[in-house]
Amino acid sequence: MKALQLRSPINVSYFNSGGGFSSLELSIYVNRDVTDIDTTTVPDYSLVSEPINQRVNFEIAELIRSKNDYLYDDDFYTARDTATYVLLRAVLLDSDGDEIETKYNFFKVRDGYVERNEVQLLDSEINPDPRTWSNNVNATISDNRDDPFGGTDAYFIEDTSDPSAFVLDEVLQLTGVHTLSVFLKGSNTIQIGADPSNVIIFNLVSGKIVGTNGDIIAYDIFKVGEWFKISIVQNMSLNDGLRIREEVPAGAAAIRLFNPTIIKGNLLNFTPTQVLLQSNTQVFSHSSIRPLYMLDRKESVAYDLNSSLNSEIDPDPRTWSTQFNTTIAADGDDPFGGTDAYSISDTNDVDPFVLRDILQLTGIHTLSCFVLGDKPIQIGKDSDNYIIINPSTGIITGVVGDVLSYDILRVGGWFKISIVQNMSLNDGLKIRDQIPTGPGAIRLFNPTIIKGNLVNFTPFFIANPLVNSAIVSITRREFFLINQTLTIPEKILCEPKYTPVKVSFINKFGVIQDLVFFKKREDSFNTTQQDFKANILRNGTYLPHTGQKQIINKQASAKLKLSTGFYPEEFNEVFKQLQYSINYWIDDEPAILTGSNFAFKTSVNDKLINYSFDFEYANPDINDIR
Repeated sequence: MKALQLRSPINVSYFNSGGGFSSLELSIYVNRDVTDIDTTTVPDYSLVSEPINQRVNFEIAELIRSKNDYLYDDDFYTARDTATYVLLRAVLLDSDGDEIETKYNFFKVRDGYVERNEVQLLDSEINPDPRTWSNNVNATISDNRDDPFGGTDAYFIEDTSDPSAFVLDEVLQLTGVHTLSVFLKGSNTIQIGADPSNVIIFNLVSGKIVGTNGDIIAYDIFKVGEWFKISIVQNMSLNDGLRIREEVPAGAAAIRLFNPTIIKGNLLNFTPTQVLLQSNTQVFSHSSIRPLYMLDRKESVAYDLNSSLNSEIDPDPRTWSTQFNTTIAADGDDPFGGTDAYSISDTNDVDPFVLRDILQLTGIHTLSCFVLGDKPIQIGKDSDNYIIINPSTGIITGVVGDVLSYDILRVGGWFKISIVQNMSLNDGLKIRDQIPTGPGAIRLFNPTIIKGNLVNFTPFFIANPLVNSAIVSITRREFFLINQTLTIPEKILCEPKYTPVKVSFINKFGVIQDLVFFKKREDSFNTTQQDFKANILRNGTYLPHTGQKQIINKQASAKLKLSTGFYPEEFNEVFKQLQYSINYWIDDEPAILTGSNFAFKTSVNDKLINYSFDFEYANPDINDIR
């Protein structure tokens, strides 16, 4: 969507440390359907630039939004909440116009927004040509192979001899959190990670993670045709890099490899590739704003981010459909000082205990529960798709089958375990003793199954961080991310007098941003009309019930005056962007802002900060288009 005439938030930067780099040709492909991106076709945009100090920078957000301008599309609401895929193909040329190197960046945006910061430098730290890497072992590499986007920039990797495994390894001098990504295609099981001790194990046939070792902050798998883009977030140390190894040495091995990158920062937890449609609004705010509530696009009010969000499973395991070799006792101590947990133990020491509730669900769901114990257990949707966790340490010791992502959070001696899985009919939640022999006992609290992926996203802010005057209680809860835990104050909305109103507008980054106006609302209506004198004579007499003056061409419009409620001073910039915008929606109905004056309020000058804005609905109450 078109942004206001302000600085673009998305930059890309290309650098060639080897020199000899005279110009760069950048081709930009933008498409909502990733399978329609083809580098053999004409790109949506072509840019050429000469480097300064061996570096070229482009600002591309406005180009992306211009290509994805859906303001007047019939599918506006779907397009607004749907990801757009962007492929950048950069060709570095020498002074003779010959190609030195080709670099790719592949990412996706929603509403033209790709990062939490205003500038995103997509500058990879690794050479995309594996033939230049430092520690390749038993590997034969060929270039000019078909890549996932219709070009020939992929590489063919095979082992030189059996039974040794091939190893591709580039050692770098990087520190801190980085995102390692690569496109792979083949029929083998591959290890990918920063070093031999910290890897994920991925099956290129099934497209599933079959194991993780060491320090993996987050990972993401995304399919493009027959290729898989594998992304891993790791905390890197000196002499780490990117290492790709054949998992099973025996037998012939061959894969295709395309566009390996290492980019500083965590590029996963705010653009998950498992979910194309976002059910919740995610928008930009200043770093001082913390998430309290999320605002649903389909609703007019904010809801508590930490609520149960309509769990699909009964929290009492005694009601579940399968309780094999299991003794269940209620009223156990839970992790928050109550007595709502359940004690689970096996009836005999030979067989494992099994708890399972079979449900009729389909699609991506998040399975969560709190567990306390000292023996490894299996948790997942069925017998073939689960994780294995040791409740005494909180360490995942195995991943089996289809697990999109998982998150472990410690609360005292308890662990909250969250798993994202693609559910089918007759799946549900299954908890099983991993080692049958010996006594098995755990405590279980608050099992839930909630539709959607509640692990791999980060909300940037919501509409109203409520102040104390609108609070009935404050507690502290945890917001669960795949790589970190944020402790936030849970401020519970209590607005007994007014009905909150959602105001949407396009902010300075071109993103649709939502605000909730919590206080006074005044509705008014204005009508205009024309009248004429009518002939009321009928057959020499007149009709006494009919007047001579008659109304023609009556028009009506609706206006409303909204009060924001009490907001912190940090939101002054947001309200300024509201004033500067040109597109508005009131509870998803198009509107215009009629007031033209706006002055900042501060806590020093005005104490509590409350703004009023005048709006008019963009469509008349009486249709005047004939």
